Amino acid sequence: MIIDSRSNAGVACPYPVISALRLGFYDWNMGTPWAQAKWAGWTSFEIVFIDPVMWRSL
Repeated sequence: MIIDSRSNAGVACPYPVISALRLGFYDWNMGTPWAQAKWAGWTSFEIVFIDPVMWRSL
């Protein structure tokens, strides 16, 4: 049975987006174990959306 490539894209494409959003809620560095990640909540997103440089870059 051949699986349609569109069904694979429907699963594979959202995963990186969801993972990036999930990581955005944590204060974590790649060099440290995930167990040391601290919950940051909306703080990271607030900083980005308040920053005028981010709005000029769009």
